[in-house]
Amino acid sequence: RGAPGVGRAAARARPSARLDSGLSAADFALEREVGSLSVDTTVEVASLNEGGDALSGLSLTRGLETSREDGVVRVFAARLEGPREIALGRRCFVLLKEYPPGARSIAEAEVAAYEVLLSDGSGDGNQGVTFEAGALPTLSEPPVEPLLGAFEAVGVDSGQGAADAVGAGRSLWLAYRVGLGGLRWGDLPRPLGMAAADLGRALRAEVTPRPATSNGGASALMQAFGGGGEKKPSERDLKRVAAAYEAAGGRLRELVRGAVGAVAFVHAGGIVHRALSAESLLVVSVDQRGAPPTLRVLVANLGFSAVLPDPRTDAEFEDVRQVLGEDSHALGLALATVVVQALMMPAPDMGEQVVDDEE
Repeated sequence: RGAPGVGRAAARARPSARLDSGLSAADFALEREVGSLSVDTTVEVASLNEGGDALSGLSLTRGLETSREDGVVRVFAARLEGPREIALGRRCFVLLKEYPPGARSIAEAEVAAYEVLLSDGSGDGNQGVTFEAGALPTLSEPPVEPLLGAFEAVGVDSGQGAADAVGAGRSLWLAYRVGLGGLRWGDLPRPLGMAAADLGRALRAEVTPRPATSNGGASALMQAFGGGGEKKPSERDLKRVAAAYEAAGGRLRELVRGAVGAVAFVHAGGIVHRALSAESLLVVSVDQRGAPPTLRVLVANLGFSAVLPDPRTDAEFEDVRQVLGEDSHALGLALATVVVQALMMPAPDMGEQVVDDEE
């Protein structure tokens, strides 16, 4: 069920979805399936029963019914091909999300949110993200997953891995630009939770004692010593560990700032997400000439979003506060999870005597 006031504002404020309507299935070649998302619908059902209210003789019964027949949203890695690739002059990689007929409303809501966020105010929502905008990511683009457009096509048969008719209706496909040139699929944007887990694993590998082997115990802090198993970590080793924690903390702060800034951009654009989690925030790395790569966070999965009510209307001011508060609460929970994944680990015992082991 939607937040109070959101439905009214959405109905009067959203433009029609128009992002690059010239796209078609012929513009893309599927490479592989990279993920999926099941879609359930929960409906509140109310029914009148006899023998209730003394005046009417009826009572009201409420219940929830969940349908799991909406299908599965599938995500594919693909590349641009045909006339569009020729016109572009280089390879362009995309993610394609296939929304079956039962999940079509989610895709339409996502496109409508992009129309609001990327519009330049002229009434033409087809603004902001294009194939030719350069290799993703850049620091100048909006902090949202770069949607190129939408098109209708038949579904993909999972057994054959090729386009084929599935069910009675056609799927709605959304195309997101990933990058240009020699991109590896390992360079795809990662969910914030996964990026934090990777950060935590790298930190643990740097500072956690290694397990004992036939040659004796081994500590990552003592690799600089070589032999002398009863030696404790030197000041240099302690500084190295401190530097590892400082670097991880800096990266973590970068992720947190990026997530807060990306959500703030969406709110400032008049959209409330309503489904924020560590999985709906994506992390990409921006290569800068002469400087270390910068981590950037993008908001994704806007299929449950809605246009914010106008805060200038007193009657809806509390509605605005409520829906923004729900997003902020969800963001806080997501960031707390990220901190735990990245930094919560057993601290190494600096005073423990260990013996060295061979690489």
